[in-house]
Amino acid sequence: MIPALFRVQKEHGWVPPEAVSLLAKTMAIPEAHINEVLYFYTMFNTKPVGKLHVQVCTNISCAMNGGRELADALCKHFNVEPGQMSADGKLTGDTPPTTGEPVE
Repeated sequence: MIPALFRVQKEHGWVPPEAVSLLAKTMAIPEAHINEVLYFYTMFNTKPVGKLHVQVCTNISCAMNGGRELADALCKHFNVEPGQMSADGKLTGDTPPTTGEPVE
């Protein structure tokens, strides 16, 4: 399922509901199973995102190291709210839950 979701996202930039329905029918599984995967893994976009998708972790350990302040500063600088796309469609700022493996 995960490779198919990556393929859909590569083609569309996100995983639209229509693709979830088609994939569920093709794989003969409930849409809920696909949605569980989509919402568990933060690398999948469940709504359109900008060309640049900036994600800043704000869980407790990241927050203690300035994650929240960084996210707020980036959103203010680019005039976007967390989880929203800029008016020109170029940037989306987001604060997803961490998977426990920070990228430096």
